[in-house]
Amino acid sequence: MEEQVIAVGAGASARGRAAADWAAGEALRRGVPLHVVRVAPEGGASAEVEAELSASELANRYPALTVRRDTPPGAVVPALRALGARAGLTVLGTGRTASAVAGASAGPVVLVPERAFRSDGSDAVTVGVTAGDPPGAAIGFAFEEARLHGVRLHALSAWALPAEAAASPLPVPEVDRATWEDEQVQVLSDALRPWRRAYPDVEVLADVVLLPPADALVHAADGSGLLVLGRRGAADLPGLTTRLVLREARCPVAVVPGPGPRTMTEGHSARAPRAADTACSA
Repeated sequence: MEEQVIAVGAGASARGRAAADWAAGEALRRGVPLHVVRVAPEGGASAEVEAELSASELANRYPALTVRRDTPPGAVVPALRALGARAGLTVLGTGRTASAVAGASAGPVVLVPERAFRSDGSDAVTVGVTAGDPPGAAIGFAFEEARLHGVRLHALSAWALPAEAAASPLPVPEVDRATWEDEQVQVLSDALRPWRRAYPDVEVLADVVLLPPADALVHAADGSGLLVLGRRGAADLPGLTTRLVLREARCPVAVVPGPGPRTMTEGHSARAPRAADTACSA
C-alpha cells in the first residue's frame, strides 16, 4: 500500500512558517511523515537549499516527526497540483498560488493564513453543508478531523429565503419562515445522519442560519481551529464563497474536492458512508 504523507510548501515567510507548523502538528497526530516541498523551476538551484533549510528547522523543532524534502521540477502550480494526487493532504500558506492549487488539486488542500489563531474554546472543526450538491467527502473529512483532534464538529448550513419572499416588500410571516427553517434543519439532519453513525464518538453541533454562506462561514471560523469547505468540479480557482472565506478567515481552511479524498487513516474514515450532500460549494 502506498505510504500516506502530508506535504507542505517550504517557505521562509510568515505564511510559510505558519503552514509548516500546522502541517507538522497534523503529521504527528496521524503518525505519518511530513514532506517539505519546494518546487524547482528551470534554473531554480536555490530550491534544494530552501527545502533543506525548512526540513532541518522542522526536524529540530519536532524531534518525533519524520521529515523529508522534495524538490519536484516544473512550474509551481502544476507541480503542487500533481503533488495533491499523491499526498494524503497538502498544506500551504494562503495566497494566489495556494488558491490556484486548492481549486484543482485531486486531494484536500489546507490553506493556513499568516494571522491564524487558536481560539480559547474547543477549537471545533467547522464544516459548511449545502443541500443539493453531489455526494462528496468534505463532511467525512471534517468528521475525521474532529475525531483526530478530539473536538466538537460544528456542521453549519446557511440558507436564504425563497426568491419570491426575499423580493416581497411585505414582512415574511413568522409561520412561513419557521416552516422553511424546519425544512433546512431536516435537510441538515439527513445529511449528517450516516456520518454520525460512522463516528459515534464525535460530538456534533448542527446549526442552521439565515445568512449568506460566506458571512456565516467567516463568523463560524472565529471560534474554529479548522474550517472545511467542499469544492464542486475541477475549476481553476475556488468559487466566490471560498475566495471570500479565504480572504477573511483567521483559521486554517481545508478545501476538499468531490467525490471524496483518500483517507489518511484506516478504520473510521475508510468506512465513509453515503452522504446526501457535501460542504458549501467552493
